[in-house]
Amino acid sequence: MVVNIDDIKQLITSDIEEYFLVDKLFKFAANEDYIVKHRCYYVLREIASKYSLDYIVKFNDFNKMLEEDVLRIIDITTKLEVDSALSLRKLLYSKNPYLVRGEVVALAKNGSAKSLDVLLEFAISTKGRIIKRELFAELLGYMINKEPELSLYIDKQKWDNQKIRGYLRDMELKGPKYNRLSVFPSNDYWALKARCQGLEYGNFKNIVEDKVFENSFKGL
Repeated sequence: MVVNIDDIKQLITSDIEEYFLVDKLFKFAANEDYIVKHRCYYVLREIASKYSLDYIVKFNDFNKMLEEDVLRIIDITTKLEVDSALSLRKLLYSKNPYLVRGEVVALAKNGSAKSLDVLLEFAISTKGRIIKRELFAELLGYMINKEPELSLYIDKQKWDNQKIRGYLRDMELKGPKYNRLSVFPSNDYWALKARCQGLEYGNFKNIVEDKVFENSFKGL
Protein backbone atom coordinates (compact mmCIF):
# COMPACT_ATOMS: atom_id res chain seq x y z
CA MET A 1 0.00 0.00 0.00
CA VAL A 2 1.35 3.39 -1.00
CA VAL A 3 0.67 5.92 1.75
CA ASN A 4 1.54 9.61 1.89
CA ILE A 5 1.22 12.47 4.34
CA ASP A 6 -2.11 13.54 2.83
CA ASP A 7 -3.52 10.10 3.62
CA ILE A 8 -2.65 10.60 7.28
CA LYS A 9 -4.20 14.09 7.23
CA GLN A 10 -7.40 12.71 5.78
CA LEU A 11 -7.46 9.89 8.34
CA ILE A 12 -6.97 12.17 11.35
CA THR A 13 -9.63 14.64 10.23
CA SER A 14 -12.19 11.95 9.42
CA ASP A 15 -14.94 10.66 11.71
CA ILE A 16 -13.24 7.29 12.10
CA GLU A 17 -13.68 5.57 15.46
CA GLU A 18 -10.69 5.64 17.80
CA TYR A 19 -9.94 1.91 17.61
CA PHE A 20 -9.85 1.96 13.81
CA LEU A 21 -7.79 5.15 13.78
CA VAL A 22 -5.12 3.43 15.89
CA ASP A 23 -5.30 0.34 13.69
CA LYS A 24 -4.79 2.39 10.54
CA LEU A 25 -1.92 4.41 12.00
CA PHE A 26 0.01 1.31 13.05
CA LYS A 27 -0.56 -0.20 9.60
CA PHE A 28 0.51 3.04 7.92
CA ALA A 29 3.62 3.05 10.14
CA ALA A 30 4.69 -0.15 8.36
CA ASN A 31 4.98 1.99 5.22
CA GLU A 32 8.44 2.22 3.70
CA ASP A 33 8.33 6.01 3.49
CA TYR A 34 10.47 7.33 6.35
CA ILE A 35 8.52 10.53 7.00
CA VAL A 36 5.12 8.82 6.81
CA LYS A 37 6.24 6.17 9.29
CA HIS A 38 7.48 8.65 11.87
CA ARG A 39 4.47 10.92 11.39
CA CYS A 40 2.26 7.93 12.28
CA TYR A 41 4.27 7.08 15.39
CA TYR A 42 4.22 10.72 16.48
CA VAL A 43 0.44 10.98 16.07
CA LEU A 44 -0.01 7.74 18.00
CA ARG A 45 1.99 9.25 20.84
CA GLU A 46 -0.07 12.44 20.80
CA ILE A 47 -3.50 10.81 20.78
CA ALA A 48 -2.40 8.48 23.61
CA SER A 49 -5.14 5.98 22.87
CA LYS A 50 -5.77 3.10 25.25
CA TYR A 51 -5.94 0.88 22.16
CA SER A 52 -2.30 1.49 21.26
CA LEU A 53 -1.09 -0.90 23.95
CA ASP A 54 -3.02 -3.73 22.30
CA TYR A 55 -0.79 -3.30 19.26
CA ILE A 56 2.44 -2.61 21.10
CA VAL A 57 2.32 -5.89 23.02
CA LYS A 58 2.11 -7.74 19.70
CA PHE A 59 5.57 -6.58 18.60
CA ASN A 60 7.56 -9.77 19.11
CA ASP A 61 10.97 -9.34 17.50
CA PHE A 62 12.47 -5.91 18.03
CA ASN A 63 15.78 -7.22 16.67
CA LYS A 64 14.28 -7.01 13.20
CA MET A 65 13.17 -3.41 13.63
CA LEU A 66 15.13 -0.21 13.22
CA GLU A 67 16.39 1.30 16.45
CA GLU A 68 14.53 4.57 15.90
CA ASP A 69 11.24 2.74 15.31
CA VAL A 70 11.55 0.86 18.59
CA LEU A 71 12.35 4.10 20.42
CA ARG A 72 9.22 5.68 18.92
CA ILE A 73 7.15 2.76 20.23
CA ILE A 74 8.74 3.07 23.67
CA ASP A 75 7.92 6.77 23.61
CA ILE A 76 4.25 6.04 22.92
CA THR A 77 4.04 4.06 26.17
CA THR A 78 5.09 7.13 28.16
CA LYS A 79 1.78 8.75 27.22
CA LEU A 80 -0.48 5.79 27.96
CA GLU A 81 -1.87 4.66 31.31
CA VAL A 82 0.54 4.31 34.21
CA ASP A 83 3.07 1.46 33.97
CA SER A 84 2.39 0.84 30.27
CA ALA A 85 6.14 0.71 29.65
CA LEU A 86 6.23 -2.55 31.61
CA SER A 87 4.81 -4.20 28.49
CA LEU A 88 8.25 -3.64 26.90
CA ARG A 89 10.39 -4.67 29.87
CA LYS A 90 12.10 -7.35 27.76
CA LEU A 91 13.96 -4.48 26.11
CA LEU A 92 15.97 -4.13 29.32
CA TYR A 93 17.90 -7.13 28.03
CA SER A 94 18.39 -5.82 24.51
CA LYS A 95 21.89 -5.82 23.06
CA ASN A 96 21.30 -2.24 21.95
CA PRO A 97 22.18 0.13 24.83
CA TYR A 98 20.01 2.89 23.38
CA LEU A 99 16.94 0.65 23.64
CA VAL A 100 17.85 -0.31 27.20
CA ARG A 101 18.23 3.36 28.10
CA GLY A 102 14.97 4.25 26.36
CA GLU A 103 13.08 1.60 28.31
CA VAL A 104 14.41 2.60 31.74
CA VAL A 105 13.52 6.22 30.98
CA ALA A 106 10.00 5.19 29.93
CA LEU A 107 9.55 3.20 33.13
CA ALA A 108 10.48 6.28 35.14
CA LYS A 109 8.43 8.74 33.09
CA ASN A 110 5.18 6.84 33.35
CA GLY A 111 5.62 4.44 36.22
CA SER A 112 4.31 3.79 39.70
CA ALA A 113 5.92 1.76 42.48
CA LYS A 114 5.43 -1.27 40.23
CA SER A 115 7.76 0.18 37.59
CA LEU A 116 10.09 1.43 40.31
CA ASP A 117 10.52 -2.14 41.57
CA VAL A 118 11.57 -3.22 38.07
CA LEU A 119 14.02 -0.31 37.80
CA LEU A 120 15.64 -1.12 41.13
CA GLU A 121 15.84 -4.83 40.35
CA PHE A 122 17.46 -4.02 37.01
CA ALA A 123 19.83 -1.44 38.50
CA ILE A 124 21.39 -3.95 40.90
CA SER A 125 21.64 -6.68 38.26
CA THR A 126 24.73 -7.39 36.18
CA LYS A 127 22.94 -6.18 33.06
CA GLY A 128 22.05 -2.95 34.84
CA ARG A 129 25.66 -1.85 34.73
CA ILE A 130 25.05 -0.74 31.15
CA ILE A 131 23.22 2.28 32.61
CA LYS A 132 25.26 4.87 34.51
CA ARG A 133 24.41 5.37 38.18
CA GLU A 134 24.02 9.09 37.45
CA LEU A 135 21.13 8.36 35.10
CA PHE A 136 19.47 6.06 37.62
CA ALA A 137 19.79 8.84 40.21
CA GLU A 138 18.00 11.21 37.82
CA LEU A 139 15.31 8.65 37.02
CA LEU A 140 14.55 7.96 40.66
CA GLY A 141 14.66 11.67 41.43
CA TYR A 142 12.22 12.31 38.59
CA MET A 143 9.81 9.71 39.96
CA ILE A 144 10.02 11.21 43.44
CA ASN A 145 9.30 14.67 42.03
CA LYS A 146 6.13 13.27 40.46
CA GLU A 147 5.10 11.13 43.41
CA PRO A 148 6.82 12.32 46.66
CA GLU A 149 5.60 9.27 48.58
CA LEU A 150 7.95 7.13 46.49
CA SER A 151 10.82 8.55 48.55
CA LEU A 152 9.59 6.59 51.58
CA TYR A 153 9.02 3.56 49.38
CA ILE A 154 12.63 3.69 48.16
CA ASP A 155 13.88 4.03 51.73
CA LYS A 156 11.95 0.90 52.66
CA GLN A 157 13.43 -1.00 49.72
CA LYS A 158 16.91 0.05 50.82
CA TRP A 159 16.45 -1.49 54.25
CA ASP A 160 14.71 -4.60 52.94
CA ASN A 161 17.31 -5.33 50.26
CA GLN A 162 21.02 -5.13 50.98
CA LYS A 163 21.95 -4.93 47.29
CA ILE A 164 19.65 -1.98 46.74
CA ARG A 165 21.02 -0.32 49.85
CA GLY A 166 24.56 -0.74 48.57
CA TYR A 167 23.69 0.50 45.09
CA LEU A 168 21.94 3.63 46.36
CA ARG A 169 24.54 4.46 49.02
CA ASP A 170 25.70 8.09 48.72
CA MET A 171 23.44 8.56 45.67
CA GLU A 172 21.65 11.91 45.47
CA LEU A 173 18.23 11.23 44.00
CA LYS A 174 17.73 14.42 42.06
CA GLY A 175 15.68 14.73 38.88
CA PRO A 176 17.13 16.12 35.63
CA LYS A 177 17.34 19.82 34.93
CA TYR A 178 13.91 21.30 34.16
CA ASN A 179 12.52 17.87 35.10
CA ARG A 180 12.79 16.72 31.49
CA LEU A 181 13.46 13.17 30.38
CA SER A 182 13.53 11.74 26.87
CA VAL A 183 13.64 8.15 25.71
CA PHE A 184 15.84 9.36 22.85
CA PRO A 185 19.57 9.27 23.65
CA SER A 186 20.55 12.80 22.63
CA ASN A 187 19.12 16.16 21.60
CA ASP A 188 20.40 15.76 18.05
CA TYR A 189 19.25 12.16 17.64
CA TRP A 190 16.56 12.91 15.05
CA ALA A 191 18.73 15.44 13.23
CA LEU A 192 21.34 12.71 12.69
CA LYS A 193 18.74 10.14 11.65
CA ALA A 194 17.12 12.52 9.18
CA ARG A 195 20.45 13.39 7.59
CA CYS A 196 21.26 9.70 7.20
CA GLN A 197 18.08 9.47 5.12
CA GLY A 198 19.13 12.44 3.01
CA LEU A 199 16.42 14.61 4.58
CA GLU A 200 16.65 18.19 5.76
CA TYR A 201 16.02 18.00 9.49
CA GLY A 202 13.87 21.11 9.80
CA ASN A 203 11.52 19.86 7.10
CA PHE A 204 11.41 16.37 8.63
CA LYS A 205 10.60 17.75 12.08
CA ASN A 206 7.93 20.15 10.82
CA ILE A 207 6.07 17.41 8.97
CA VAL A 208 6.41 14.70 11.62
CA GLU A 209 5.52 16.96 14.56
CA ASP A 210 2.93 19.08 12.78
CA LYS A 211 0.31 20.35 15.24
CA VAL A 212 -2.18 21.58 12.64
CA PHE A 213 -4.47 18.59 13.20
CA GLU A 214 -4.13 18.50 16.98
CA ASN A 215 -7.69 19.65 17.62
CA SER A 216 -8.97 16.86 15.39
CA PHE A 217 -7.83 14.10 17.70
CA LYS A 218 -7.37 15.82 21.06
CA GLY A 219 -10.80 14.72 22.21
CA LEU A 220 -10.32 11.02 21.52
